[in-house]
Amino acid sequence: MQISRLSYLVKVVIDEVSPSGVGISYNDIPIDDRVNNLAEDCAKETLLASPLRYLPHEDIPGDIEIYGDGSGYVPLPSNFLRLFSFQMELWKRRVNDSITEDSESYLLQKNLVTRGGTNFPVCAVVNNEKGLILEWYSVPSYVRTPKCTEKRYVPIPTIEDSEINIPQGLEMLMVYITAKKVLMSLQQYDMAKAIEELILTEMKQLSV
Repeated sequence: MQISRLSYLVKVVIDEVSPSGVGISYNDIPIDDRVNNLAEDCAKETLLASPLRYLPHEDIPGDIEIYGDGSGYVPLPSNFLRLFSFQMELWKRRVNDSITEDSESYLLQKNLVTRGGTNFPVCAVVNNEKGLILEWYSVPSYVRTPKCTEKRYVPIPTIEDSEINIPQGLEMLMVYITAKKVLMSLQQYDMAKAIEELILTEMKQLSV
C-alpha cells in the first residue's frame, strides 16, 4: 500500500467523522508527515489484531535446539512480529498463538506435569541471553532427536520505496487505525473515539 494512498484515505476517514459544519484545514496540519511517521507502528498493530488467514508469513530460519527434557527452542529472527504456526512431529495439533514469559501459563511450562504436551502443546516467546527465542513444550522426554515439521512467523512490516507491505484485505483496518492515531496526536479525542467503532466493525467483518 502506497503511503500517499494511506494518507489520502486517512484524510477521507477523518472528514467522515468530523462534526457537521466543522472542517479541517490540511494546509495547517501536516497530516502526510504524521501518517508517514506512524505507518510502521500502525501496520504492526494491524497485523497483531488480524486473523491469521490474512497475514503474510515466512519460515523461521535455523534448526530447533533441545533442552534435554522434551522441550526446546528455536532462535527468532530480528524482524519477528508474531507466531504464525509451529508444530513438532509428534504433536496432535499445531500452535498458532504464543504466550510470553510474563504470563501465568509460562510458569506451568517449567513443571513436567503441567506443561504443554503432544495433545495440547504450548509455545512461548522469550527474551534471554540468546536473544529472542521461541520455546516449545513438549514431546516425550525419551525422544532423543525430536523433529519440527512446521515453523513460520509473521515478519514486522516495513516501508520500502514509499510503500508499506500490508495485505490488501487489511488496508481499511490499517487506515482506521492510522486515522485514530493521527487524531489522538492532534488531541481530537471525540473523533478518535468515533473511529474506534469503525475499527471494531472492520475487525468483526474480518473475523467472519
